[in-house]
Amino acid sequence: MITRLSLLVLLSATLTASAADWPRFRGPNGRGIAPDDKPVPVEWGTTKNIKWQTALPGPGSSSPIVVGDRIFVTCWNL
Repeated sequence: MITRLSLLVLLSATLTASAADWPRFRGPNGRGIAPDDKPVPVEWGTTKNIKWQTALPGPGSSSPIVVGDRIFVTCWNL
C-alpha cells in the first residue's frame, strides 16, 4: 500500500512539473541540459556567481531540486 502511494505521489509530481522545474539530479530528463540558452558560470567563489546561500544544520550530498519558486535540499546531523 505504501509503495503504491509513493509511486502515485512521485508520478503526479512528475506530471505537474513545469518546464522551469528541475525535479531531479541532472535536470528534468536526467541529461544535465538546461532548457534555455543562458551561459553557465565556469568560476565559483564565496561572492562570485552565487545568487543566494543559507546555513544548513549539517552536511549533505544530494542534488538540490527546483519546484515552482522553491529549492529543496537535504542534509543530516548526528
